[in-house]
Amino acid sequence: MMADKSNSSLSSSNNYDDPQRRFKQPVEVEFASEDEGWSSESSDTSRWSVAASLRDLAECMMRRQAAELEMMKTREMVRIEAENRRLERETELTEMMLKTQLQLTSFICSQACDRKRKRGEEDSSDPPVSAER
Repeated sequence: MMADKSNSSLSSSNNYDDPQRRFKQPVEVEFASEDEGWSSESSDTSRWSVAASLRDLAECMMRRQAAELEMMKTREMVRIEAENRRLERETELTEMMLKTQLQLTSFICSQACDRKRKRGEEDSSDPPVSAER
């Protein structure tokens, strides 16, 4: 029971330890004279200057976004051109390989056909061995 009382007295006396309570405390601001506050003329001028600053900021952000879009378009165009060049090189390489394979195939076929002809000519020029005996 004694511990409960001491804890409650600590928490009530220490209002600024809790961050939530600290920000909920009312804040009072007083000006020493009327001159320190906002006058209507300076208020209008400052409003217009704030509006102009915001407009300038918005225009700057729009220009930046437009520049970023242009850079993205340029990057994409360069990427597509590089991809096209890569595909062209790959196509040329494939054509070269196909031509080489065709040449090899025709060479091998011509060698095989020549051997068959030579065998056929040798067979027809030589009389059968069994017929001569």
